[in-house]
Amino acid sequence: MRLWRYLMWCCTVLICVSEVFGMIRLVPDSRSVILQSTHIVLVRVTRVEAPAWSAERTRIARIELNLIEVLKGEIVNGSGTVRFEVTQRLPDPEGYPYPNNCWSSQDVQTGAELVIFSKTESRVAADVVGQSACRRLMLSSLALSSVRAAAQVEAENPPLDNLARRLVSVAGGIQPVFMEYLVERFGDLRLQERGNFEAVLALLEAPALQPVVRVTLWNGIRGFIMSSGRVEEWHFHRVAISLFRLLALPEAVSMQGNIIGTYLPNLLGLGTSNVRSANDVFRDWPGERQNATSVINGYSGADSKEPLLSWLKAR
Repeated sequence: MRLWRYLMWCCTVLICVSEVFGMIRLVPDSRSVILQSTHIVLVRVTRVEAPAWSAERTRIARIELNLIEVLKGEIVNGSGTVRFEVTQRLPDPEGYPYPNNCWSSQDVQTGAELVIFSKTESRVAADVVGQSACRRLMLSSLALSSVRAAAQVEAENPPLDNLARRLVSVAGGIQPVFMEYLVERFGDLRLQERGNFEAVLALLEAPALQPVVRVTLWNGIRGFIMSSGRVEEWHFHRVAISLFRLLALPEAVSMQGNIIGTYLPNLLGLGTSNVRSANDVFRDWPGERQNATSVINGYSGADSKEPLLSWLKAR
C-alpha cells in the first residue's frame, strides 16, 4: 500500500491538502462515486448506540463520529464531533438489495475509520454524513488511497499513457473505486490516441490486477470503443489481441467464458455480415494468431469455442 500511494503521487508535505482535494471535479451523473459525490469525508467512529433489531428487521442507531479530513466539498464545521441517528435495516431474507441507505451496508464499529461519499447541497456536517445524503460508506483501507490518487490526477492531469504505465507497476494495489474513477475520465484523457490506448490495454493485461478491478477496466474500454464515435478499425483489432492474451492469463480465468462466448464474438462481428477478418486483426501481430488458436483449443468451459476456431482458420 505504501508503494501504491507513493507511485500514485499521494499528498506530500509540499502540497497543501485543501488545494489538492478542492480540485476533484463534480460530475453529478457520473458512474464514479468519487466524481458524483458533492462531499467525501474521512471519519472515525467514536461511539455507536444500537438497540436490538425489531421484528421488522430495523433499528435506530445513534452514531458519533470524529471528522478527520474533508477530502472533497466544503463543510462549515469541518472538524470535531458529529452526532446523528440512522435507521438501519438488515438484509432482506429473500436476497433483495439494501434500500438507498449506506448506513445499513456496513457493520459500524467503534474505532473504525470510514470514508463517506455523499450527495447534498448542505454544508452542515451532520447532513453530509447522515442517512439521506450518504451514497457509499467504505472502510478507509479500501477507499482512502484511491480518493487521494484521484485528487492528484485531477490536480496534475498527467498524460494517460504515463499514468497507465505507473499503474502497471502497482497493479495489485489498485482499488475498485479508483478504477471506477479512471474509466470515467477516458474521454477527456483521450483514450483514443494510440499511445494512450496501448498503455491502457497493457494495464488490462497486467497479471496482478484484482479480478473486480480488471472487469471494471474492461467494461470501461468496451463502453468507450462501442459508443465514443472516436475509434477506428485498429482499436478493435488491438482490443481483440488483448482479449486473446487474457484467455492465456491464469489471473483472468474468471473472464474466459464471457470472452469466448460474448466479448470476442461481438467484437469480431461473428454471425453478422460485417465480420472482421482474422488476417486484418492479426496483421500487426502475426505471432499472436497461433497463440490464440492454441489457447482457444485448450478451453474446456461451457461456451462454444467452434465459432472462434472457424474464424481463426479463415483466410
